[in-house]
Amino acid sequence: DWDSFVGYNPTNWTKFLVNPLGDSESGVFRLIVTRADVYTGIYQDDSKYRSYSVTDINSAMHAIAYVVRETAAEEAIEAEFAKLKMRDKQQVLVMAQVNLVERAVDGSNLIYIEKVLRSNWLLP
Repeated sequence: DWDSFVGYNPTNWTKFLVNPLGDSESGVFRLIVTRADVYTGIYQDDSKYRSYSVTDINSAMHAIAYVVRETAAEEAIEAEFAKLKMRDKQQVLVMAQVNLVERAVDGSNLIYIEKVLRSNWLLP
């Protein structure tokens, strides 16, 4: 479908990350996900959380996203990484419900991935 082809998001990713607190703190996004090794703030415990770097197709703005280990969200994302045929290609596409946890002045926004809705960008 056209939405998935262009990576359309109903909420603008950049605005979602930079708007002052009080605006929308959650949304559904088509995301490009890369594994990360960043554990900070309330997500310091790497035995409890897994971290990813996320962005959308139309933005240079990244955020650090977290999922609780051994949950459906982590399993869905990791299943996509397991499918990669080219091991040097280390990014996957998912559609996810996310919550903005913290907007940082330095741009290192923290996101919590509440639920992976699709393991690709296509609508059912």
